[in-house]
Amino acid sequence: MELNRKCLPLKDVKSLRALNAYCALMIGIKMLPAYGHLTLEEFFEIVEAMSPEDQMKCLITGARIVELSPEEVKALVCFCTDKNGVPYTAENVKNLGPSELVEVIVTVCMEVLKNIHIDLITKEEKKNSSPSQLMSDAHS
Repeated sequence: MELNRKCLPLKDVKSLRALNAYCALMIGIKMLPAYGHLTLEEFFEIVEAMSPEDQMKCLITGARIVELSPEEVKALVCFCTDKNGVPYTAENVKNLGPSELVEVIVTVCMEVLKNIHIDLITKEEKKNSSPSQLMSDAHS
């Protein structure tokens, strides 16, 4: 499965809004019965460990069924280009149908998933620390 659109570099304050929209989509996916038993952290770890194709399938499902606000959709769309490489604007977004919007959302979310990592504790620190030690370190 290949996407026909490209994502612009995730920069500026707008990139934080795109990250927030991505997280809203992921939380919506996590609410599905298949993932409901997981903590949010476990769910994110599972998705991050998936192959890119499985990540894309997960995001396609989410983009189809999770209701994002118009602001969240705009936060994602502004980082995407059309099939000709032209960035989307408020005007040309109005002409997109549901399947095109799903592709735009997935394109940008795949880029967020691939390029934005926020770890206040490194994986090595996690591996070498007990959960209670991590909690006490976080509160100190």
